[in-house]
Amino acid sequence: RGSALMISAGLHAANLSFPDIELIVVTHHHPDHSGGLSGVSRRSGAKVAAHEIESAILNGEQPRPTPFARPVLSAVLGPLIMPMYGRPVEVDYRLRDGDPLPIHDGVRVVHTPGHTPGCISLLSQEHGWLLVGDALQHRCGRLGGPARYVTPDYPAARASIEKLLQYDFDSIWFSHFPPVRGDGKRRLARLVDSFS
Repeated sequence: RGSALMISAGLHAANLSFPDIELIVVTHHHPDHSGGLSGVSRRSGAKVAAHEIESAILNGEQPRPTPFARPVLSAVLGPLIMPMYGRPVEVDYRLRDGDPLPIHDGVRVVHTPGHTPGCISLLSQEHGWLLVGDALQHRCGRLGGPARYVTPDYPAARASIEKLLQYDFDSIWFSHFPPVRGDGKRRLARLVDSFS
């Protein structure tokens, strides 16, 4: 919620407006990624795409879980976070691992569960980039796994990070952190080596 204002400012800076948005891809259901979805989709008329698991949460078929991995955090912070979820939204495209992105055929969906069960990353091997949403972090110049306190299945998150090494990419883009521009796959391999 309120993200429409930030998105509007970003669009304006790029000399675009809401009607220029054709497709909204939701990497996962957490409210910092989906809270403004209903407003942005309504203002833009854009189609919405998400992994089939997340789709059931986004469109209201399933209850919205709190983003916290620990019950005590859910109990204490859940009541503060849950209102940040926006209204349910119809998901036009229910994505699966390996699917081409609707409208943008050169981008593939990579299912990267762990942070949430239906968390996805997006890969353009042609352009050498990987957008990981919250499947990875890039803090102070160091790659790391997702934040544990909002990752209910950390072993699955690690397996997803290892899975990403099978793809070719140079740059890694994140939801909340600066990108890794070049040398991304080698840096990711170093992170995976540190798991053992």
